[in-house]
Amino acid sequence: MPATLPEQVDLCWKRTLSGAGLGGVAATDEVAVVGDRSLDDTGDVFHCFQAEDGRTIWSVRYPATGQLDYGNQPRATPLIDGEHVYLYGAFGDLTCAQLASGQIEWQKNLRADYGTQAEFVWGTCASPLMVDGKLIVNPGAADATIVAL
Repeated sequence: MPATLPEQVDLCWKRTLSGAGLGGVAATDEVAVVGDRSLDDTGDVFHCFQAEDGRTIWSVRYPATGQLDYGNQPRATPLIDGEHVYLYGAFGDLTCAQLASGQIEWQKNLRADYGTQAEFVWGTCASPLMVDGKLIVNPGAADATIVAL
């Protein structure tokens, strides 16, 4: 980290999402990955942008219906781990995709898989973590508050 930040920075690029955006951005030197919603608000959309110029490399889309407080956008920051990126939507949809292409390797709905019964006001918010080759996620179920996949 630098000792001080410049008073002003030059904008390299910017992209507009369908909503205000509630989750963080995951980035490497080459790419930036961020969660979004479909324009009709019926599905999650995750975008991967070229870090250098903001060009869209890929987008992953899947149905995710429901109604949450403060909008329905994904809240969890995507996790980049080597050649994969893990995308966690606000309705419990967890997706593993190839970082280079966006090709989906697998998908799960953690709320359904673990029988989460808790009130669902703000959606799933906890960002996935990778520890010793295990994907740590928070389904929020009574018997599975935190799980390792």
